[in-house]
Order: sequence, then structure tokens, then C-alpha cells
Amino acid sequence: MEKRDLNLFARLRRINTEFGEITLRPLTVQYEQEKYIEGPRLLGEAHTALGQELTERANELSKQLSQ
Repeated sequence: MEKRDLNLFARLRRINTEFGEITLRPLTVQYEQEKYIEGPRLLGEAHTALGQELTERANELSKQLSQ
């Protein structure tokens, strides 16, 4: 496995580890507070960015296999 792939999976592991903490954060504050909004935003941004990178990497690997 390439270092790039290892780094992607390490980031995924870190995000999944932090997922519970980030998910609980909005439950401990009032709905109207900025901290409430921060939880869903952090989760969405982290998963969106990493998801895009994982998809791009999978596409690259698929192209390599088909050559």
C-alpha cells in the first residue's frame, strides 16, 4: 500500500474516532448557539473532503488497473 493510501485511511480512522465526540457536542448546547451549528458543519466538511479524496484515489487505481 502506498503512503498516500495509508494517509487517507489514517485520516478516516481519526475522523471516525472523533465522530462520537463531535456528534455529542451539539447535544450539550442550546439549539440556537454557534457551538450547535459547529458540530454538523465539522462532520460534514470532514466527511465531504475525505470522501472526495477517497473517490478520486479509487478512480486513479481503477485507471491503473485497466491499463
